[in-house]
Amino acid sequence: MSMRRAWLGSVMLVLALASTARGQTTQPAESWSDAIARLSDALRGTDLAALAKVLEASSVHTFSSDTLLPSDRLLATTSGTNVLGLHAYLKVPTSLATDLSDDFKSADVPDNLRRDMVVSDSAGERIANDTAARWVAQTLRPGGEQAIGVIVLWRREKSDKYTSASFNRPVFIVVKADVLDGHYSFRQLIVGDPLEKKR
Repeated sequence: MSMRRAWLGSVMLVLALASTARGQTTQPAESWSDAIARLSDALRGTDLAALAKVLEASSVHTFSSDTLLPSDRLLATTSGTNVLGLHAYLKVPTSLATDLSDDFKSADVPDNLRRDMVVSDSAGERIANDTAARWVAQTLRPGGEQAIGVIVLWRREKSDKYTSASFNRPVFIVVKADVLDGHYSFRQLIVGDPLEKKR
């Protein structure tokens, strides 16, 4: 009888472990692309509570500072902007420069900015993609299973005459996320102009 109990106990343990493993590998109900679009909508809106709900416990700071950026300052930077690009990757991207180049080719942005962002030839494209992949890896330091997102936003001010490069920079948001309880949970956002020097 004790042998039978031990056998049944072993079977139940195996089944429990298998069930746990299945739960851990379950695909999120929401695609990563949809999660990035949801984040973009919250960033471009005006509802601070809605943005805070999307961000949950995310760490947010700018490219130029490691100081945490409050949600209200983040929203002041991104509210009312237009989307130039939304990109969702399940690992460090190998085509980011190409994807950004495609975003800017037909975007309503200053010509000088377009020239800076559009890759002109295949040789340059390969180098640019390798450089972009290293930049993302160094900036976000993602874990092996973390998803990566890149959002590019643009605001054309009423006084914008496309003459001052310093006031005509898009807002870049790079983000990493984990899958938690069946949905993507944002872990870190870095916002602003990647060309800004760190303070």
